[in-house]
Amino acid sequence: MEKKETSSLDKSNKLTYKIRVRRGNSETYWYEEFDVPNVAGQSVLGALQYIYEHLDASLAYTSSCRIGLCGGCLVRVNGKVVQTCTTIIKGDIVVEPYRQLNIARDLIVKQSSKAIVRFDSLDKR
Repeated sequence: MEKKETSSLDKSNKLTYKIRVRRGNSETYWYEEFDVPNVAGQSVLGALQYIYEHLDASLAYTSSCRIGLCGGCLVRVNGKVVQTCTTIIKGDIVVEPYRQLNIARDLIVKQSSKAIVRFDSLDKR
């Protein structure tokens, strides 16, 4: 019986994905592009962790529960508000803070003590 080789690549068969990340703060920002290995089923959070651990330890992002319950990892991916921990990468992406105001650094948004962020109520365009 012939043994099938299993690949860790997803269906696109690309070796890497281009991840463009908005860096900086609310006033001054730029986009930086990273090549992240294509691993089947990899989440956006997994890609951000790869960038932080292997390419640029100055990347600032948040994560908490890692199972999609808390909403602490919200970002915009290709313009749509998503949770990084539950969103699977399916191609090259652009990652930005989920809001354009009050950006502390990179993907971290400042929260006021009066603001309660609910994932359900965010503009998901």
